[in-house]
Amino acid sequence: MNIGILGGTFNPVHLGHLYMAEEAMKNLKLDHVIFMPNYIPPHKENSSVSAAERVKMLHLALSDHPDFSVSTFEVEKTGISYTYETVEELHRRHPLDTFFFIIGEDSYVNFWKWKNPEGILKYVEVAVIERTGFPKEASSKTDELFRQNHKKAFRILSETVDISSTDIRIRLKEGKDAYELLPRKVAEYIKEKKLYLCSPWTFQQLQTYVKEHVKPMRYVHIEGVVEAALLLSELYGGNRDAIALAALCHDMLKDHEVSFLLELIHRYGEMPVDDGNSPQILHAQAGAIYLEHVCCIRNEEVLNAVRYHTTGRAQMSLTEKIIFIADYIEKGRNFPGVENLRKLAGENLDQAVLAALSGTIKHLESLNKPVAAVSRSAMDYYERVLQERTKHEQ
Repeated sequence: MNIGILGGTFNPVHLGHLYMAEEAMKNLKLDHVIFMPNYIPPHKENSSVSAAERVKMLHLALSDHPDFSVSTFEVEKTGISYTYETVEELHRRHPLDTFFFIIGEDSYVNFWKWKNPEGILKYVEVAVIERTGFPKEASSKTDELFRQNHKKAFRILSETVDISSTDIRIRLKEGKDAYELLPRKVAEYIKEKKLYLCSPWTFQQLQTYVKEHVKPMRYVHIEGVVEAALLLSELYGGNRDAIALAALCHDMLKDHEVSFLLELIHRYGEMPVDDGNSPQILHAQAGAIYLEHVCCIRNEEVLNAVRYHTTGRAQMSLTEKIIFIADYIEKGRNFPGVENLRKLAGENLDQAVLAALSGTIKHLESLNKPVAAVSRSAMDYYERVLQERTKHEQ
């Protein structure tokens, strides 16, 4: 038999997945297509939807397709799902069958980066659902890999189906309708079970996440910022809960790779601050995005305080200013002039903001490092504010 294999997270399964399977079946004259959901796929974020629920949705989606079935091999195996291990096991169980591994053009381009791609090619043929927008040179390394292994991909020219499980999850989390992109029974199941809805993380959940995803010394710094921010809140007022939350989360993504931060920023439709020329501040932008879209925190005070805690900005709210200064003066900081800045922060918050901005910009300039445009505009703004205030008091 000729059997197609379509793997993925299927989180959730959508009409695009069914289209890929139908196109492969028609063009390659397959006898059957197996949908193979991952358990813990490499390089993917954990999901609040369980593997069992993803399998259930697959069964619902395929219930009207007798030539399609679900294999729970990778789910039952648990652990990270590597394709080369799966196809080797399938060949061992069914040595007389020919397997066609079905992937999209975007996956083919990066196939050479997969774990043991030669091992995959040993046991399966590869069928590529072609998509427009990929220049030929993008797949040069994968093409060479295939040549070296005496293989040729089976290419299937199809209509472009622009459906993404990630986009569906985002739309559902934001309360938007995405059900037209799903098989009817899957849409009904998601509505019934209230899957992918956005429930705000509690302070305890965020605290656990932060502690697990930053280095130990970074967490000590974060605790210091929380302490300093709450002391400033006692002096100047403000929403203590929002201030504590922003202080806890301001560096939550600081220890992630720049590639992760950029992917997150682009995924949610933003451009990197300063066009990505200042990688040291990307964690702030990405952190605000992560808080809003993954952790479902919708408090603008908190989101802006996280987003601008490294750069500042003109017309900051009280919460933003408190987090911005607390990050500078927490008890673990020991740079020259920090004691003066701590004293100033207790006397005049705007003057402390201006002093911190000025000091940071001078420091970056001395190192020939880029200064974010938003920081320069913030310094200009607070200089004008304080000058006007001085004139008014005279």
